[in-house]
Amino acid sequence: MVLQLTHQSILIKIRGIYSTSLTKILLDNGFEIAQASPTQNERFKLESNNAQSDIDIFDFENRQGIIINGETSKAIKVEEVLKKEFEDAVFRKPITKLNSIYKAKVVKVEGNRAFLDIGDCNALIFNERVREGEEYLVEIIKTDKQYPIATTMISIIGKYAILIEQEGVKISKKIRDREIRQELYSLGEKIKPENWGIIFRTGAANQNPTILIQEVSELVEKAKKLMNRKREDKSPTLLLEGIENILIEFTSEDKKKLDKIRQGIVKTVEQHHYYKSIGHDYSLLIDFAEEVLTKHPEMQNSILEILNKLYTKEFPKRGDQILIEHVKINGYQFILSGILTYIDPSTKQLNLRRLFKGGGHFDGLNIPKQTGDYGITEITLGSWNLQTKYYSKSGEFKGTYYNINTPIEFYPPNKLRYIDLAIDVVKWPNGEVKIIDKEELIEACKNKVISEKLKIKAEQKAQEIYEKAKIEKEK
Repeated sequence: MVLQLTHQSILIKIRGIYSTSLTKILLDNGFEIAQASPTQNERFKLESNNAQSDIDIFDFENRQGIIINGETSKAIKVEEVLKKEFEDAVFRKPITKLNSIYKAKVVKVEGNRAFLDIGDCNALIFNERVREGEEYLVEIIKTDKQYPIATTMISIIGKYAILIEQEGVKISKKIRDREIRQELYSLGEKIKPENWGIIFRTGAANQNPTILIQEVSELVEKAKKLMNRKREDKSPTLLLEGIENILIEFTSEDKKKLDKIRQGIVKTVEQHHYYKSIGHDYSLLIDFAEEVLTKHPEMQNSILEILNKLYTKEFPKRGDQILIEHVKINGYQFILSGILTYIDPSTKQLNLRRLFKGGGHFDGLNIPKQTGDYGITEITLGSWNLQTKYYSKSGEFKGTYYNINTPIEFYPPNKLRYIDLAIDVVKWPNGEVKIIDKEELIEACKNKVISEKLKIKAEQKAQEIYEKAKIEKEK
C-alpha cells in the first residue's frame, strides 16, 4: 500500500544500480529526492533540489544490496518502507554506527593492520602507525565487514560542514560554480578553528552564511567536548555517536521485484539487477541491450537469447575450481571451494567434489573429519537449498548435510553465492534425520534481521527436506 506524503520532510539521495526502482518506491511513499542524478530527473520529472540530503542510499561494494546512512529516526522510517517491499531481504544494523568516535586501545598489531578494543566490540585499523597497548581517538569509517574499520583521522560531521583534523578549507567537488566555491573558501578561512580544517558539503552551496557559521560553531563545541572526554574517560569507550548505518542485502527474489518496478519506469531486460550485480562488463552490456530495446522493442526475444548465450558460455567446465561464497545471516562470510565434476547448463545443475583435512567435525553431524575425507555437493542454481554427502577416503558414507539458503546465484567465471538461513537438515548413516539450528533462524526473525515470511519459507523448506530424507531412509 502506498503511503502518500507521509515522509515529505525527509530528503534522500540515491545512487547505484538499484536507484531507479528505489526512487520509485520512496517517491510513492512520500519521501523527497535530493541531489538527483540527470537520469533520475529525466525519468521522474523531478524539480531541481540540491539541498543536503538527510539520508544517503548507495550500493554495497559487491552490488548485492544497499546501505542506508543517516540520522537514526529518519533512517528507520526508510527501513520500515523497504521492509514491507522486500520480505526476502536481510536487514542488518552493525554494532557500531558510522562516524562514531571512540577512545580505543590497540590490542595487537599484525603487519599493516591493528586490532582495537573500542568497548562495544573489536575494530580494525589499516596502514596507520599505532603501537600495541597505546590509546587513540578513532572514528568508524566502515561497518559492513566482520570488524568495523576505523581511522585515527577524526572528523566531526554536520549537515553542511565537516571539521577535520587537517589544516585548510575544502569544498565538495559537486559544487561546480566558481563564485560559490570562492565564497565558501573565504568564509571557511575566517571561521575555521585552530588545528582543525573545514570541508563544506554539497548542501552548503545554497545556504545563508549565517547558518554555516552557526553550524561550524556548534561543531567546534562538539570538538571541545570530545577532547575533554578523551582526557577524562577511561579507554575503551564510545565518546561521540555517529549516524545510523543500515545494510540491506537483496536475494535473487528481491532483484526480480526490483526488475518489475523498474520495468514500469523504463525498458528493462529480464534479470536486469542480477546482471548489473555481476560486475562492470555485464553492466555495460545491459546498458547497451536496453538502449537497443528502447528503440527496437520488437527485438526483446532476440536480445534475451543473445544475453543468455553469452551468460551460458561463461559457465565453468569439469575440472574447474568453484568458489562458494557462503554468507551468514549476520553478514559474516567465508569461501568454500571444490572441483566441478558435473554440470548441465540446461538444468543448471552442478556437482562439486570437496576434499577435507583431518581435525574437527562435520557440521551438525558431529562426526570427526579425517584426512582424505571428501564431500560431493549437489547444487541447482536458483534452489533454496544444497546438499553435501560426506565420505571417508575409502568411500564409506559418513552422512548428509542439507543447507537451507536463499536462491543460489552464479557469478562468472567460477563463483556461487547465497545467504545461509541458519536452519539445516542432517542425516546420519543409520538413517536418523534431524532439523538443526532452528533457534538461530528464530532469533534472526525476532531481531528483525529477516521477515516472518522468510523465516516461514526457510522452515517449510527444511520440513520438506526432512520428510523426503525420512522416506529415503525407509527405502
